[in-house]
Amino acid sequence: MKIRIIKAKFVLFTVILLVLFGFKSDVFAEEKIKIDMKVGIGEENYKYSNFAPFTFNIENKLKNIDGEIQVELINEKDELNVYSKKINIPINATKKVIISAPILKNMGKIKVKIVEEKSAYMRKNCL
Repeated sequence: MKIRIIKAKFVLFTVILLVLFGFKSDVFAEEKIKIDMKVGIGEENYKYSNFAPFTFNIENKLKNIDGEIQVELINEKDELNVYSKKINIPINATKKVIISAPILKNMGKIKVKIVEEKSAYMRKNCL
């Protein structure tokens, strides 16, 4: 009976630690790779479902990256759409990348990833 209580306390303690400190394994990269995103051009208005430029300014202080940037959008039917573009960014460089993607009603569900050979260096929720 005493062993059961100890196991239950251990499991509870582990769950509390995971909730407090999160599950992220790529936090180290967030300081070394910075992404600024802008949607559209200037003050123009866009209609829903029309394509607009998503402009990313990527500052890389991690390592030479030869991969792709991915933009994940959830549409009105809760389907995942991924738009990507190949990128090659040397260390200590800044690069501007433009991806054309649709403007959706639920734009709060945008995720941006920098991926190289199945490894994600940066995951960021935007908007």
